[in-house]
Amino acid sequence: MEEKKGCLGKSVLLGGVCLFALVSGFSTCQTVEEGHRGFRVRFGKVISEEPLQPGIYAKIPFLDSIYSMDIRTKLAKSETQALTSDSQPVVIQFALNHNLSPDQVIPMYKTVGFDYERVLIENTTLNVIQKIVGQTKADDLVNKKADAISKMEVELAESLKESGINVTNFGVPNLTFSQAFTESIERKETARQDSLREEYNTARCRELAQQKIEAARGEAESMKLVADAEAYAIRQRAEAAASNSQALEFEIISKWDGRLPVVTGGGQNILDIKTLLSDATGRPVVQKAIPQNTAAGKVENVPSQERSESQKGQSQTQSQAQQQKIQPVKVSFRSVRLSQGRVNVRV
Repeated sequence: MEEKKGCLGKSVLLGGVCLFALVSGFSTCQTVEEGHRGFRVRFGKVISEEPLQPGIYAKIPFLDSIYSMDIRTKLAKSETQALTSDSQPVVIQFALNHNLSPDQVIPMYKTVGFDYERVLIENTTLNVIQKIVGQTKADDLVNKKADAISKMEVELAESLKESGINVTNFGVPNLTFSQAFTESIERKETARQDSLREEYNTARCRELAQQKIEAARGEAESMKLVADAEAYAIRQRAEAAASNSQALEFEIISKWDGRLPVVTGGGQNILDIKTLLSDATGRPVVQKAIPQNTAAGKVENVPSQERSESQKGQSQTQSQAQQQKIQPVKVSFRSVRLSQGRVNVRV
């Protein structure tokens, strides 16, 4: 019986030694997880000079402790109420992305502790939001929301950076005003949209009117160009006709043999002698008609420069015709080619 009691006491003692050794073995090692930075504390005092990187670290059991803090980016969401510069109450919902700088783990633990998000980040964010909102009118907070959010983010980042916290993003998902102010904003927005619509319609009408004016001006200029072209063409044809007429008259006069022709054609004059006797300038030569010879049944015209000789020859011819019987006059025809066709000239 005594032997059994001695064996049992030894077994309990051995188990206690093994348990103590096992607990001591586990307590001599501790792990720092990824995304964290650690530090060693002995008797409540931080003895680490630099933050511990992720890994396994040995420690003195029951004397040392190893703690770690998360340095990954976190999201903090909340809401607060503030007054604008014109005393309009507004409820602001905000969201903040932030992370703790790895080299600021030990100072943050010493000054604030593990609850730095509530103690430091939340309070600083609320103070900055209320400050910026208090400096902004309600209308500007609605119409220029992006500017107000940008100011909040800049000031918040500067304030938290001094404590070792980095602000990666800040946003205001929603702004809630009183019912009366919300209705007034809707009325103002409706009036603004109507005003913009009227301005657009006015500008559109002005543009259409200007287009019509430009079209009319272009049509008028086009008609003027066409009229100028037609007038120019008419002048060119007139000049060409005048030039051809003068050239033809000059050619006919230069080839005249000095005898006065009488032009007939089927009982009608088809060639004007005055035209043939025009001078080079286009002015007709002054002519005097010779009395008709009833016996011969013909009309003769004499140029002005041979007026005296023609009158003398005529008087001699008349006296000879009276003394002698009138002899038949031989008439011959020859063709003269002009620019407008052929005529028969009786000489």
